[in-house]
Amino acid sequence: MKVILLKDVKGQGKKDDIIDVKPGYAMNFLIKNGYGVAATGTSIKRLDSEIDARKQKEKELINECNKVKDKLSKI
Repeated sequence: MKVILLKDVKGQGKKDDIIDVKPGYAMNFLIKNGYGVAATGTSIKRLDSEIDARKQKEKELINECNKVKDKLSKI
């Protein structure tokens, strides 16, 4: 069963990884305790959009930091 990890899980993977585990482990531990969700078509699309949004936000933050850096270097 494929699972998208919502948190880092020791020995399995890091957040946002798609892993393949046995169905019992997925249902009884990962999903039940909030460590993951089943990797369906819609959940994979949602993951991709969240990753894209994070990358965009990171680019904006880098641009903002560069502007501040330029202002400080002029002083």
